[in-house]
Amino acid sequence: MNRKDCIQAIQDKLGNRRLVYFGTRGADAETLLEIDQFRTAFSQIAPLHAISVKETCLERLTLERVDLNRYNIDYDERAEISKMREGLLEAFNTRAAIIPYRPSALVASAWFPRSDRVLFLSVFHEKQSFFEHKPWVESELKSIGIRTLPWKYYCDTESRIIKESAEKSLLVLRANRSDGGSGLSLIYGPQEVDDKCPKHTDGFIAVCPLLSPCVPTNINACIFPGGRVSFHPASFQIIGPANCTTRTFGYCGNDFAAIKELDGEFLDQMQVMTIKVGNWMYRNGYLGAFGIDFLIYEGELYLTEVNPRFQGSSLISALIDRELGRPDIYMDHIAAFLGIEGGEEIELRSLTAEQPLMAHVICHNTLGEPTHVKSTDISTLTVRCRLVPQNDVRILEEAIIFEAVFENAVTQNGMDLFSDISRQISLIAENLCGTYGRPTQQAS
Repeated sequence: MNRKDCIQAIQDKLGNRRLVYFGTRGADAETLLEIDQFRTAFSQIAPLHAISVKETCLERLTLERVDLNRYNIDYDERAEISKMREGLLEAFNTRAAIIPYRPSALVASAWFPRSDRVLFLSVFHEKQSFFEHKPWVESELKSIGIRTLPWKYYCDTESRIIKESAEKSLLVLRANRSDGGSGLSLIYGPQEVDDKCPKHTDGFIAVCPLLSPCVPTNINACIFPGGRVSFHPASFQIIGPANCTTRTFGYCGNDFAAIKELDGEFLDQMQVMTIKVGNWMYRNGYLGAFGIDFLIYEGELYLTEVNPRFQGSSLISALIDRELGRPDIYMDHIAAFLGIEGGEEIELRSLTAEQPLMAHVICHNTLGEPTHVKSTDISTLTVRCRLVPQNDVRILEEAIIFEAVFENAVTQNGMDLFSDISRQISLIAENLCGTYGRPTQQAS
């Protein structure tokens, strides 16, 4: 099914229902504007700013932009969250369908009282949450033959064993639930184990030797009823550039151009693993959009983690699909829950060869303290910038300042930006924030 036919099928199924989006970044809903019924959006940061959409954005209510990799809206008890719930209830007073970036208790609290008239186009958040427990997912996937990173799990009382391992090699310590590089620490020696151990409440921690040098990759995909999996553009992940994040393993974007140089055998392996993971998730009750992070190390492909939701790469992936005339990840997700076939058939190797050159770099606040954008005039910049907050918004530490979109490769390996790209990112940050510092230490 091509893009035009998929959109028409979605509109026919929705009928007189209003389509409501609830996202972390409102601007990620850009391609949903092609669906006639899309009229309402809620988000945590970066509003969509579309004339045709009634929008509520948390950062406009609080004048504060949060670090999405640490913030959880379900634990926020501020009055503004109640206002967002009231807005959801109002949007649900008529026939509607809700598509969340990731399901949450907040959305469920408004949907259940209106479930007689609103379609919930997602997995229930309590069910989705166990797909985010990394040790459980890794153990299950290893049992069906998928190569995962060699994590070992240690009780909190076994730090002595971790310290002994740290004497032999660099280690990565990881909490069992983490996003975007938060909850991960690089340990250089036994003396750092206690101080740099990520915060957690499970009573055990995951430990792995640092696999370096490596190439991190990512894919977007969607699971349809019956377990069929559709592919959407793959990319190199951009991890930890010092002028974009203070986190050693901080997520800072994707390069959909550089991956075109990757050996096709790795793309074939990514395809096979993605299908296996999708089939396993479906057997365990999952449906819709998901993503997988991989790592290429010493000629082997490892699954790093499964993301049971949309991803930071999903919007750029969708823009590429739009240019190719394919249903994108958002449309496939909606189609999966509406019982529409969707999901254009294509091999990942062929899709990667066809996809246009595109990359995006996400720059976070690395100052170690909150900041503001001094000037929102980006008209003079040579690079397209997105997600820039208004100058009255307080940008918390590690919150996103901007995203720069390029029509060329920006990295060779995902771990470092090309020098000219790095200079452009620093200049944009200085242009937006006046003075802009580099981090003095790495944050876990």
